Amino acid sequence: MSATTFLNQKFPYDGERYAWTITKEFMPDPDRKEVGIVGPSGATDTMVAKLKAGEGKKFRMLTDDRELVYEGLYLGPDDETEFRPLDDFGMPNFGCTIIQYLDPKTNQFTDL
Repeated sequence: MSATTFLNQKFPYDGERYAWTITKEFMPDPDRKEVGIVGPSGATDTMVAKLKAGEGKKFRMLTDDRELVYEGLYLGPDDETEFRPLDDFGMPNFGCTIIQYLDPKTNQFTDL
């Protein structure tokens, strides 16, 4: 099993813990590997194991031109924390401004 790469990000608030991982890059850069990155660094071992097993809500991040950049999985509360993959990783890494989650009822991604 490969080592997990964590984004070195601390929890910015006292809320419930969350975790996310990048599962697919749509604009890969040969100089860096982003698939498998897990964030933030405070994610529990249990959360990381669940993400690696494929558990979590499926999300994707896009640019303001609606270009698809990343897909991933999120574990955590169903509140504003769902923006954290975008804030923690998508925006600073690639300039993503939109995060979408897969609606299990419609099987469609919708903007958060």
